[in-house]
Amino acid sequence: MESLHVSTERILCIDLDGKIENLALMRISAYHKAKGDSVALLRLGGRLSAASPRTNNADKVYISTLFSWNKTKAKLLAMKWKAELGGSGISATSSLPEEIERFEPDYDLYGKGRAIGFISRGCDNKCPWCIVWRKEGTLHRVSTAREIAGGRDEAIYLDNNFLALPDHERDLDWLIQSQISIDF
Repeated sequence: MESLHVSTERILCIDLDGKIENLALMRISAYHKAKGDSVALLRLGGRLSAASPRTNNADKVYISTLFSWNKTKAKLLAMKWKAELGGSGISATSSLPEEIERFEPDYDLYGKGRAIGFISRGCDNKCPWCIVWRKEGTLHRVSTAREIAGGRDEAIYLDNNFLALPDHERDLDWLIQSQISIDF
């Protein structure tokens, strides 16, 4: 995507609890880099005591948490660093602004070349303990396996119920033919 405007802000993205790349933070990073900002990543792995000198130099801080058991930690860090806070661990209705959501993820943020994304969102099962159907609604297609892979030879698909898509076989056929390394 082309540059939005010239800026020189220092952005810090904090991944509080993810074990794989955080798609929202990758899109936030891409958005800010398109504006000319510099972006750094701090992975805390749920540890509240972990800190970095980079937090003192950041003009803007974003914190994302996937799991509700880290909600209190995330809120404490957000107050400490005057950060924007988001993720499913904060709210089932939390989402990125549309202008950021449309950005291709910044795959350089985590230093990995694999693609990551959703072929489908939502679920029709409505399990009482699950957040997916509350956050994303009923099962619906948002992309294809090919669009997410984008020419990369490795991809992670974050789908919760991909095989329930009525046309999932077209993606499976493409994945078999492409012979890329995948993880669902």
